[in-house]
Formats: sequence, structure tokens, C-alpha cells
Amino acid sequence: MYLIAITFVVAGSILYHVSSRSIDVRVRPTTVLVLTYGLALILVAGLALAFDRNDPRAFLRSATQARWAPVGLAIGAVLIEFGYIVAYRHGGRLASSSVTATATTSALLAGLGVLWFGERLSIRMAVGIAAALLAVILLSAE
Repeated sequence: MYLIAITFVVAGSILYHVSSRSIDVRVRPTTVLVLTYGLALILVAGLALAFDRNDPRAFLRSATQARWAPVGLAIGAVLIEFGYIVAYRHGGRLASSSVTATATTSALLAGLGVLWFGERLSIRMAVGIAAALLAVILLSAE
């Protein structure tokens, strides 16, 4: 299931970045986000109905257990999407913008994982993070 989920992430990321890069510069970023989240709400509501059709109260029970995480996801998603739209409008390239953001994020998340969640950082992972950060430096030198 992990590989299937990662395949969804990769496919979604490609569609996301190509779509973000293709937005007409005459369209305001906030307009794009309102349209995007409106459509996303419809899609996710459809998924919720499909998954919870045998238990209509499952959504409400689940929502009462969500706590602060959906707020963080919403703020994070808006920051990511607004950031990429603006970056692409100001010369960001498909070939480097995502790699730069993802590698930097991965390095920071590795540290947060160790500090906040007690995750272990192996030598192999540390070398991989260093390689990713080297890629950021090389891409930034263009």
C-alpha cells in the first residue's frame, strides 16, 4: 500500500506543478486558490460520501477526533500553493523549484522528526539529506 500511496503522491505532484506553472499571469493567485479549493472540496466530499456510504455518521465521529491537524494542513497547503504560484510567476523553473523546496523541506523535517517525534536518523539518511542539500546548492548556482 505504501508504494501505491507514493505513486499517488508522485502523480499528484507532477499534475500539481505542471498546473501551477501553466496558470495565466493575468489570473490572481488568490483567485486560483479559491477555485482550486472549491473544486477540491467537491472532490473530497465525493470521496467521503463514497467511503462512508455505509455509515453516514463516520465523518462526524472522525471530525470530532481531528483536533488541530486539519488547521495545520490547511495553512500549510495554502502556503505551499501560494508560494509555488508566485515562484513560477517570478521565473521559477519546473526543473529546479520543486527539487529546491522538497530537498530543503526534507532536511528540516528530518530534524523535526528527531526532535519532536523521537525518530532515528541513520548515517545513510544523513548522507541522503546531505546529497539533497548539495543538489539545492547546485541548482541555485544556475
